[in-house]
Formats: sequence, structure tokens, C-alpha cells
Amino acid sequence: MAVDVKPNKIDEITKNLYPEVDTSNTKRKRKIIERVLIVLALIGSAAVFGLYSDLFGRYVEQTYPKSDVYGEWQEQKVAEYAKEYILLSDDGVIKDGNLISTSFDYDGRYLEYTTGEGVFRYRFTDDARTQMVQVSDNHYNPVFILVGKHKKQLR
Repeated sequence: MAVDVKPNKIDEITKNLYPEVDTSNTKRKRKIIERVLIVLALIGSAAVFGLYSDLFGRYVEQTYPKSDVYGEWQEQKVAEYAKEYILLSDDGVIKDGNLISTSFDYDGRYLEYTTGEGVFRYRFTDDARTQMVQVSDNHYNPVFILVGKHKKQLR
């Protein structure tokens, strides 16, 4: 037995306060909001990563200034006529009298520069950073020693 309930005044007032909710529209809005938040989180993460890498780069530059390795580097254990000479300075990398790169990277352990021939990487073998060996896949990895500095004299 169904009871007929007559709407009262309160029902009429609250009917306009809470209209029927369209669930498909709210689900769509939620998905859009979720996707926007995910994109914002990715952009924020990328910004934090960029700032951190810049901060780390500045730390490395302060801890290991490039001027520590400025000077003339001479290849060892080869005939005098075949020796290579590398000069590191503010101008870049000069090899056998020719400017081959206008910049180089130095992180305290490795020295790296890029030329038209490719990337050249050297590893320092002592704490004083007066000797380095070229890191490559070749059978021969030349060793270089620092024979002169522009600003500091070796002891």
C-alpha cells in the first residue's frame, strides 16, 4: 500500500537548492582537474630538477675552478717529434698551436672538451691534478703531465 505524500513547503524550497547532479559531467570535470594537476606536478618537478642541477653546477665550479688546470700539458712516453701539447686557458683548448675548442668542462676528476672529431675526456690520476690520462676505447691512452701554469707555480 503506497502512501501518497503531499509535498510541503520545505520540499519546494530545498528542491531548488540541490538540483539533480549530472554524474557524467562531474566525472569529466574531475578527470580534467586530475590531468591539469598531473601536468602541473610534472612541470614543477622539472623546474626543481633544473634549479637543482644549476645549483650543483655552481657548487662544482666553486669547488674545482678551471684555473686549477690551466697550463701546458705535455704527452709522456712518446718520441719528441710525436708529442702532443695541450694548452688549457680562458680562451679554451689549444692543441699543437691550434685552437680546437673554446670551452671545456672540469669537475675535479675529469676534463672534457668537444671538437669536430668528437668528445675528448681525460681522467686525473693524482690529487695535485698534475697528471691526466685520456679515457677512450683505443688501445693507446696517452698520459699528459702539467709542465707549466699561468698563475701558480708547482712545488
